[in-house]
Amino acid sequence: MAKPLLEATDLGVRYGQATALDGVGLSLGPGERVIMLGRNGAGKTTLLNVLSGIVPAARGTVTFAGEPLLGRPAHAIVRGGLAHVCEGRRVFPTMSVRDNLFSGGGWIARHRRAELHDQAMDLFPRLRERYRQAAGTLSGGERQMLLIARGLMLDPKVLLLDEASQGLAPVVVDEVLAAVERISELGVAALVVEQNTRVLGLSGRVIIMSTGRLIFSGHSGDPGILDQVRQAYLDDAPAGPAGAAS
Repeated sequence: MAKPLLEATDLGVRYGQATALDGVGLSLGPGERVIMLGRNGAGKTTLLNVLSGIVPAARGTVTFAGEPLLGRPAHAIVRGGLAHVCEGRRVFPTMSVRDNLFSGGGWIARHRRAELHDQAMDLFPRLRERYRQAAGTLSGGERQMLLIARGLMLDPKVLLLDEASQGLAPVVVDEVLAAVERISELGVAALVVEQNTRVLGLSGRVIIMSTGRLIFSGHSGDPGILDQVRQAYLDDAPAGPAGAAS
């Protein structure tokens, strides 16, 4: 079996008295896609923030391409090949689509940036149509496309995607997920974090987080996977008042 490109073991994070991650481990191979589902507050975003150097871990280990990752600054992690597309669709609103795309990755050779640019435009043709338009005037779906494209412009080996479908119309979600499906064809591994079970349309390993722990593992192609995931969500649902739906 090939050695994992990204591997985390026994990660623990606390915010004051609250436990955000408790013994979380996962692995991601070259070009692999892992789908992580979970309710709001399950610890998914905290995990991505640990992997990308934004949040320190209280315990555990992370290796990336065989090298220890924890304790390295976020900018060094990005340069090393791990890009994080955060939730919130934060673009540079007064800058054009083009300038947003080229806003990072200055360490990458010019010819390689040109290749990455062409790949991004092939993935998201709508961005070519909006190329000189201010990013702040884009629709929510177009902003999400721009953020993913901007992440790919950093030439990552691993792309972390946080809630890429949040707040988007189903037809736009399908368009974004189709592009994510094609990213693996470029040799980029992806950890796709979502609440929306529509993401099960992607192929890949599926894991579910609840209150800082991993509670389910499967594959999106398994028979009955959607029912299994729904049951895991129900089992994870907070208890409501007696006689009331939770």
